[in-house]
Amino acid sequence: MAKEKSKITLSTDHFAPFLKAKEELDNKIKAEGMTAIKAFFKEYFEKRPDVYGVKWAQYTPYYNDGEPCVFRVGSVGVFPTKKDFENGESWDFESYGEEPETSLNQIEDILETIFGDHTEVSVTREELTTEGYEHD
Repeated sequence: MAKEKSKITLSTDHFAPFLKAKEELDNKIKAEGMTAIKAFFKEYFEKRPDVYGVKWAQYTPYYNDGEPCVFRVGSVGVFPTKKDFENGESWDFESYGEEPETSLNQIEDILETIFGDHTEVSVTREELTTEGYEHD
């Protein structure tokens, strides 16, 4: 006769202070992060009057050729005119100096908390909008 395995239950109470602190921080990022990102782009547009808007997609890939699938900010598009912005015709980054992509890549965790996963973010001088983003 096979011996029956006994089930054990472990308490996660040891982690309660960390879970509470993480939840509080996430709530603070959600509440104040939008103000920070708007201030970031206000400064960017003041330094780059030749830019109409900026767009990027942020997501966790479904497949990454054997590499871990981790959340990331995808390519950031910089658009000189409203028409380009609406048509998706962005500039070549390498021909322009300081662009927001490097800075946005440094705050990916914060952007995920603010805007969520599988999201396209669009920013102009007038507004910031988001919509769902589908990818392969």
